[in-house]
Amino acid sequence: MAVLMKGIVFGESPRWHAGRLWFSDWGAHQVIALDREGRHEVVARVESFPMCIDFLPDGQLLVVDSAGRQLLRRNAVGSMTTHADLSAISDKPWNDIVVDRNGNAYVNSIGFDFPGGEPAPGLVALISPGGVARVVADDLAFPNGMAITADESTLIVAESHGCRLTAFDLGPDGTLDHRRPGPRRPATTPTASVSMSRARSGTPTSATGTACGSGRAARCSRRSRWTVARSRVHSAVTSVLCSSSSARPTAGLKAPSPPGRSGPIRRRRPAQAGPDPVPLEDHSEWWQAGRLHRGHSASELRGEAMRSEVSPTARALLTLELVQNRPGITADRIAERLGVTSRAARRYIAILREAEIPIDSVSGPAGGYRPGRGLRLPPLLFNHAEALGLVMAVLEGRHEATDPGDPVGDALGKILRAMPKSVATQADAVRRATAPAPNRTAVRPDPLKAATLVTACSERRVVRLDYRSEAGSQWSLEAEPWAVVVRYGRWYLLCLSLPAEAVRAFRIDRVQHVEVLDRGFDPPDGLDPVSELEHHLGAGWEFAAEVLIDAPIERLSGLVPGPLGRLEPVDGEVTRLLGSTSNPPWYAEQLTRIPAPFRVEGGPEIRAAVRELGERLLGAVSLPDA
Repeated sequence: MAVLMKGIVFGESPRWHAGRLWFSDWGAHQVIALDREGRHEVVARVESFPMCIDFLPDGQLLVVDSAGRQLLRRNAVGSMTTHADLSAISDKPWNDIVVDRNGNAYVNSIGFDFPGGEPAPGLVALISPGGVARVVADDLAFPNGMAITADESTLIVAESHGCRLTAFDLGPDGTLDHRRPGPRRPATTPTASVSMSRARSGTPTSATGTACGSGRAARCSRRSRWTVARSRVHSAVTSVLCSSSSARPTAGLKAPSPPGRSGPIRRRRPAQAGPDPVPLEDHSEWWQAGRLHRGHSASELRGEAMRSEVSPTARALLTLELVQNRPGITADRIAERLGVTSRAARRYIAILREAEIPIDSVSGPAGGYRPGRGLRLPPLLFNHAEALGLVMAVLEGRHEATDPGDPVGDALGKILRAMPKSVATQADAVRRATAPAPNRTAVRPDPLKAATLVTACSERRVVRLDYRSEAGSQWSLEAEPWAVVVRYGRWYLLCLSLPAEAVRAFRIDRVQHVEVLDRGFDPPDGLDPVSELEHHLGAGWEFAAEVLIDAPIERLSGLVPGPLGRLEPVDGEVTRLLGSTSNPPWYAEQLTRIPAPFRVEGGPEIRAAVRELGERLLGAVSLPDA
């Protein structure tokens, strides 16, 4: 055994990846990669606080910026970008990270300022490959080290203040279910990290917890955490030279991965089933113990729990109403209104989140709980005017809204059924009696593809498209998505085609597949997406047109449809229209809408179409032969 590196200020989170040991050095604000010969490289610098690391399936490094409340990603060119903003979920310190084979990153927050803060429940957040973050587990007593089993079925969290390991089943969509707290360790040895044992074949066999040396159950001292962190990285650095026949790696080490895998070792589910699920009330016994320590008697706590006979479901709904009506309300204030303990109030918030009702936590003097944004909307309240206006707006924009089989019609029906009868009756009458004229040219794209493109435009990330034209031709290309524009019921992606190095407009309903790439871009300064789309739709077609209009360009502004082409002044009294089309008869008809005399100077197909249209119009008013 040999020491490969010295001078680590504050090491943490060792990961074996691509033949090297990677770890973060808090004190130096660095992420370091070390090989077997002792050569090391600083692969990333994080000015605030690089806590823990892991890798996406494509090899990109993820770094938990604890102080910055964000998850950073090291892209292919070596620069650090924001993978997800975590501050909206919790502004308390963020801690460990583990990534599954699908690229879902699980990051935990301890839930309170450390050291010195009042202990509070922590959480685990799921960050999708696209950078969308949501809470998947909470009410954890100082969540620390995490790991995923080899079969990707279970996530294990070390609860330092809970003195135990807690397991969750991994759902297909990344959610955590079937919470199974393990047996508690002695109060003097809170669990700090997750490790494993290995058979001689290298197959993971079981998960173990590492104790953080501390004399109190409620918290670990700063020095003991420093000692454990230093020992974990030192063990990882020295163990790379150990014999492969070692029966067990050093405790706390996330050992080198088997060939063909990156990141921390995944452990198989234990052969024996864990203990029966513990009720939610028992998950935070450490929290009750802390309240007793601070002077609350057990009889006071029991009295608070028995103060009301209202069911937990009713209290959860009352909690939701309080959060909606008083954004920023604290757990203590909720508890006061409901006649329960603050811990119970936080439990009702957890119940709402488990029901996929987004509730955000904000700290500070003006902090508390606020309604969040998510896929599932919480119950909403509308007055008469709001309800009628909503129905009218939906009918104007979506003419299938009266059909209960249509998704929009079904959603509108749900809203009406949830309204008071006096409001719903009027709104439903408008819905059933209105007969809007359908827009035959409107084509609506797949909502998921449209949402993906809108997100790519917002985040300024390059996309790869599979596209099929109206004629049936199919091709793939990479593009810089500038904007999504809705024009006369059709959705267009205005973008820069990278293969053609030219501006293009693609119908989103003809996009077969979209993939967001890890490359950024900068859109043109002063871009007007609507005007650019209008101009683009009038250029690049097979039949060119040049038209002279006897009117100044100022007079024609806004009167000549954009798809007809581009206007340019000839002199103070004449304006030139340059455009193109694939349909000369249509173009000729559009020219008749220009409120000024004009002459077709260029484009034989356009001239012939205008002549034919003129003769047909003249024939309509000519007297028949005697």
